[in-house]
Amino acid sequence: MVTSFQRVMKLNRYSLKSLVGLLLLLAVQLTSQAQSKYQTFDFLDFDVKVLTEHEINEKNVDYLKSAIASQLEAKGLRQAANPDLVVNIGVVVEEEVQTRETDIRDMHYMGQRNYHWEVEDVVVGVYKVGTVSVELVDRAGNKVVWTESGTNVISKKPKKVQKKIDKGAARIFKNFDPAQL
Repeated sequence: MVTSFQRVMKLNRYSLKSLVGLLLLLAVQLTSQAQSKYQTFDFLDFDVKVLTEHEINEKNVDYLKSAIASQLEAKGLRQAANPDLVVNIGVVVEEEVQTRETDIRDMHYMGQRNYHWEVEDVVVGVYKVGTVSVELVDRAGNKVVWTESGTNVISKKPKKVQKKIDKGAARIFKNFDPAQL
């Protein structure tokens, strides 16, 4: 036989489940209202011929655009011909020289008494460092709404280039949230 206390407890469990369901529904509605006013993006065209002097070819630029598009799509934006946001990509390539300093152990004594020793920088290697900056520009207001950059050594091995570009794009967009724009 069911007591009145048991009936009240059963009703309270159903009421509690209904309340939790209602709260979840409210949270989903609030989340959808907090979406970004930006829904679409596209890339600003730039001249790849200028970059070929620095060993950045059109294929690598396509990799870069693809990686950025993947990151933006993962954040809920979609690429469109008439976008809300224009993606402006800047690429700077600098040649770096790695050196080391000589020390007394590098001196070669040939048996003469008149010798001296000087500290010198010895070139160990030469490599290129690339910096990619990404700006998201509000197309309607022509105003930059988000910017970030990343720097990495440019690989001479073509197989590693795409992986480095994908990892770099992921780092650049790691904290990007379109709802915050």
